[in-house]
Amino acid sequence: MAQKPLPPRQAVVAAAAVLVALIAFAVWGLRSDAALRTEAVQPAQAEVVSFRDRLLHGDQIRVRYEVPGSGTQLARIKVDARYERGQTVAVLYDPARPRRARTVENWDPGSPLGTPVVLVVFGLLLFGSTVRRLRRSASR
Repeated sequence: MAQKPLPPRQAVVAAAAVLVALIAFAVWGLRSDAALRTEAVQPAQAEVVSFRDRLLHGDQIRVRYEVPGSGTQLARIKVDARYERGQTVAVLYDPARPRRARTVENWDPGSPLGTPVVLVVFGLLLFGSTVRRLRRSASR
């Protein structure tokens, strides 16, 4: 049984909602990584508590490190190399949110705009194609 297409107004509202959601996700992504992209990070020596070899989502280590004023912190960090339990690794963490950390080896502030720009462009293309399709069907 084929589904009926959405009425034009509902299709535009749905496409606009997806666009707004993608923009919100992009902004959230920019804000969540902003602290780890600035000079506000602090270095620490961390002990590897565990290593997870994850085929689909990349390898992860769980590390324990001391943060002045906050005590011992645990963090999960995606890594490109293999680590052994008990190994010491240099990390950089966000003092405002000490559980957010990256290894120094994997430190790449890069451009914070990559993923958000792709998401917004995708949303705009989706919205544009929906409006174009509706205009075509209305003119028939």
